[in-house]
Amino acid sequence: MYQQINLYQPVFRHEKKVFSALTLLQLLGITVLVLVGIYAGLRWQLTQVEHNLAALQTQHVRLNQQIDALEQARAGSELEVLDERIAQLEQRRGLLDQVLEELDSFQAPERRFSALLTGLARVQTTGLWLTRIELLADGGATLEGQAWDAQRVPAYLEQLGASDRLGELGLNQVRIDNGPEAGGVRFSLSNRHADSARLSRRADRREPAS
Repeated sequence: MYQQINLYQPVFRHEKKVFSALTLLQLLGITVLVLVGIYAGLRWQLTQVEHNLAALQTQHVRLNQQIDALEQARAGSELEVLDERIAQLEQRRGLLDQVLEELDSFQAPERRFSALLTGLARVQTTGLWLTRIELLADGGATLEGQAWDAQRVPAYLEQLGASDRLGELGLNQVRIDNGPEAGGVRFSLSNRHADSARLSRRADRREPAS
């Protein structure tokens, strides 16, 4: 006496989970909204800085004109009041020079961030989306995301390298892990040596497979 069991019944089969079209559209939509929001915020800050910079430059030109006019007036008169006025204006001009230098140093990274975010928004790879973007003023950058499979990550990295602006990031630290969904992966692209050292320490702690 024996009993036959049909192993092809659905209860004995492991069904592979796949991403639905609606889920992918939602993830892509969220990614685009995040990028647009960050870009809009940086663009607004950049506009304010440019406005303040233009106003200070105009004020700087007027101060120079006043100093020149007072120096010409002093040529025909050695009044102590004129000397004090010139000294005050020169001191104020020095302060404005410092402010302009600080604004210039702040404006450069803002423009860089804006250009990088615009470039990232234009690079699209089917089945891959970003979940975290980190751009630092010192040039450090980290991109984290998810993909249908690991093969899509090198393709995405190649697209980034083809862009003049994004290629300058030098994302040479790559990490790919299994994702929460069956068949999916998580990835991290970075140019920070600290991330590389942390990954190396993790690898050292892993025991060799027997």
